[in-house]
Amino acid sequence: MKPDSLQLRKLYALMASSCLCAGSLMILKSLWDLFGMPAFFPLPAEKASELLSPAVLLLVSALCLFLLKWSSEKNLRLPLWGGLFLLALLAGAFLFLRERNAFAALSQEEASLVQACARNLSSLPQSASSARLLPALSARTALQLYFFLLILGTAVLLCGLLSYLSESRLWLKGLLLLIQTVILLLCAAQEIPLSKWNVLPVLFCLLLFLSETAACFQNQGMENQSPSLRKSLSVFLAPPAGNLLYLTPVFLAAVLIIGLLPAKEAPMHWDTLRKLTAAAEDKANALIIHIGSLFSGGQDSYALSFTGYTGSGHLNGGLFSSSAGQLSLTGSRTKSPLYLTGTVHDFYNGHGWEQRALDKTYSGEEYLLNYQELTDALDASIYTSQEQLEMMRSCRFDLRFEGLKTQTVFYPPFTASFFFINQEPDARNDSILLPKAQSVGFTYSFLCMDINWGSEKVQKLLRQEAWAQPPALDEEQQKRECYIYKNYTELPDTVPERVYALAEEITEGLSTDYDRMKAIEGWLNRLAYTTSPPQCPEGQDFTDYFLFDSQTGYCTYFATAMAVLGRCCGIPTRYAEGFVTTGTRRTEGNQVMITSDNAHAWAEGYIPNIGWVPFEPTPRYYEAANTAWNLPAQGGTPAPALPVPESQEEETAVTDDWTQDSLPARYLAEQSGRLLIHFLEAVLLIAALFLLLALFLFCRSALRRRSYRRLDAAGKLENRMRKVLLLGEMQDLRLEAGETLAAYGKRAAGRLDTATGSFADICTLYQSIRFGGEEAGEAKILQLEQYTDSLEKQYLHGCGRLRRLLYHMR
Repeated sequence: MKPDSLQLRKLYALMASSCLCAGSLMILKSLWDLFGMPAFFPLPAEKASELLSPAVLLLVSALCLFLLKWSSEKNLRLPLWGGLFLLALLAGAFLFLRERNAFAALSQEEASLVQACARNLSSLPQSASSARLLPALSARTALQLYFFLLILGTAVLLCGLLSYLSESRLWLKGLLLLIQTVILLLCAAQEIPLSKWNVLPVLFCLLLFLSETAACFQNQGMENQSPSLRKSLSVFLAPPAGNLLYLTPVFLAAVLIIGLLPAKEAPMHWDTLRKLTAAAEDKANALIIHIGSLFSGGQDSYALSFTGYTGSGHLNGGLFSSSAGQLSLTGSRTKSPLYLTGTVHDFYNGHGWEQRALDKTYSGEEYLLNYQELTDALDASIYTSQEQLEMMRSCRFDLRFEGLKTQTVFYPPFTASFFFINQEPDARNDSILLPKAQSVGFTYSFLCMDINWGSEKVQKLLRQEAWAQPPALDEEQQKRECYIYKNYTELPDTVPERVYALAEEITEGLSTDYDRMKAIEGWLNRLAYTTSPPQCPEGQDFTDYFLFDSQTGYCTYFATAMAVLGRCCGIPTRYAEGFVTTGTRRTEGNQVMITSDNAHAWAEGYIPNIGWVPFEPTPRYYEAANTAWNLPAQGGTPAPALPVPESQEEETAVTDDWTQDSLPARYLAEQSGRLLIHFLEAVLLIAALFLLLALFLFCRSALRRRSYRRLDAAGKLENRMRKVLLLGEMQDLRLEAGETLAAYGKRAAGRLDTATGSFADICTLYQSIRFGGEEAGEAKILQLEQYTDSLEKQYLHGCGRLRRLLYHMR
C-alpha cells in the first residue's frame, strides 16, 4: 500500500474517528459509574463494566464508523440502517414473546423468584423445581441483554455519527474535543477517579486536531499572512481536502508509550485547578444571583423562596422542591436539628404575617438578651455542671452563603456571639440585618447552644419546676418581658371563636405554658402534610380554614396555626422562617450543604425566665425535633447531624440518609421525575424555537417574492445581480472596491458557472442593459432568473447545513 494511497488515508481517518467516538463513550461510562447504575437497568454493574471495557468500546466504535462510511459510499444509508432498526425491533418482539410465554406457565411465586434471580444466577435455589425455572430465567436474561445492547448501540451510534460528521467539519471535531477536555479537567478538579484509558484517546485526537488545523492554514497559504477573522473561521467551517493524517501512527505510538509508562498510584491533587474552578463557580453563581435579584423585584431581607409565602406576607399556594444550594455550614456536630432563624414575624393579620414590633422600648441586642435569660435560668436551676452538659452544650459554626443574596443573618436560637469581618449588623430586633445585601462567598461564624429538647431535665426546666431559687430579672429584662406580652399576643378580629374554642379544648387541664404549647404541637402533628394544599377561600381566616376545613398543608400552615393557637391561650408566640438542618447532605470534610429543600418555617413560644423556644408542629420534622439525645428518631426523617470535627470524634455519631447511597444516585432517584419534566420542557422549547425560525424564514421568503413581483424590469435586474454577488460572497468571492465585473469574473475562474449559463454571459447581459441602453425584456429577465436559481441550487447542494442556514438567514 503506497504512503499516499486512498485506502491508507481512509484507514487513518477511520482510526481517528474511532478514537474520538471511543473517548466519548469512555467518558460516558465513567460518568455512568460515578452516578450509579439505575435500579431499572437490566444488568448488574459488575457485568456491565466487564462488557464495557476500553478495548470493546474501541472495537465497537470502529465497527460503527466502518458501517457509516461504507453505507455512505454505497449510498445504502437508509436501507442499511432502516434494515438494522427493523431487525432490532423484530428481535425485541421475539424475546418479549418468548419471555411472556415462559412466564405464563409459572405460578406467581415462581415468577417472582425468577425476577429476583435474574441479576444473580448463583441465587437460583438448587431444587427439583429449578429445571422448570431455567427456561423463564434464560428468556429473562436474554431480554435483559437485548436492552443492554440496545442502549449501548444507541450511544455508539450517536457518538459515531458525531465523529463521522467531524471528519469534514473541523469545528465540530474541535467542539467535541473541547467538551471532552473540560469534562476530564472537571473530574480532575473534583478528584473523581478516572482510568488513563479515558485520557489517552482524547490526547491522541487532540494531537491529530492540532496537526489538521496547522495543515489547513498551510494549505490556504496563511502561514506568512495576517488573515482576517472571516478567512480564519472559514478554515474550521470548511477545511480543505487533503489534511495532514500521516502523523497518525506517530501520535498513536506516542500515546501508547505514555500509557505504558508507570505512574504513581496516588492521584494528582490539581489544587490550583480546583481553586480556579471553585472561584469561577462562585463568580458565576454570584452573577446569576445578582441578576436574579435585580429582576425579581424582591426585598433584600430573606423570605421563603417558594410560592407558599410571598414577599407581601400572604400564605397560600403549593410548595416546590429544589435542591439548589443556599448555605454551607461547617463546625460542631449537633445532636438536635439546628434551626437557622432568618426572618421573624410578630403580627398575624388573618391571611399572613407582618413585622410591626420594630420599636423596642428596652436596650440591648435581642439575641443576646434571649441567650442571657437562658444562662440565668441555668444558674438558678437545681442542676449541676455535669447535668447541664447532658442538657445542652456549646457549638461553633462557620456559615457561608452559596446560593442567595440577602441582608439577613441566619442564626440559631440561643446564639451567644457572632464573628463578622468588616460588618456591623443591626441586632436590635428579632431579625438581624447586615448593612447591605451579601451574596456568594460571604462568611461569618457564631457560637450557640445545642439543646436536648427531648430530655426530661430540659422539659422540667421549661415547666418552671427546676428552680433552686427563682431567677431574678433586672430592669431591662422586665421591660423586655412586658413588651413581649404586649406585642406578641395580639390577634385580629378575623379569628373566629371556634379557633379559640379549639385552643382551649387542646390545652384543657394543663397548667404551664410549655405544656400547652407541646399539646398544641402534638395535636397539629396529627394533621396531613402535603406540598400542594387547597387554596384558602378569599375572605376566610387562614388559620380557621386550615384547622377546620382543609387540615392539610406544609410548614407555613403548621407554624401559623401553632402561633395563632398559642396566642389564643395568652402565650406570646412568633412566626420564624429560615432553614433547618434536617436532611442536609455532606459536601466534603466536615461541611454540609443546606439547600432550598431545607427552607422551613416554625413557631416560637416565649417561656418566662427561659426565652424564645422553638416548637415543631410540622409532621415531616416533628419526630427529629423531639427525639432525646442518644435515642434514634422513630419514623419520619432521622435527626440531622453536622459532620464531626477531629476533636469531637468521640461523640455519638448520627447517620443521615446521605451516607447510605451515593449522592448522585440518590439525587437521580429522587429527582428523576423532575429531570424528565425539565428534559421535555427543553425539547418543547427547542421545537418551538425551530418552528418560530421556520415560520420567520417562510414569511420573509413570501414577502420577498411578493416584493420582487412588484418590481419593474430594471428593479428585477438589480435584485438578481445582487443575489449573484451574494452567492459569490458566500463562496469567498467578494467583489472588491473598484473592481469591474469582467475582472471579478476572471478571478472567479468558472466557480460561478452553472448548467444554464456562465457568469461571463450574465455579466455581458447585465452590462448591455445597465450601461448599453438595451431594453430589459421578459426573455432576458427570465434568463437571469434561471441562472440565479441554478446558481443558488448549486451552492446549496454543495455547502453544509450550517452555511445553508446562514444563507437563508441573510
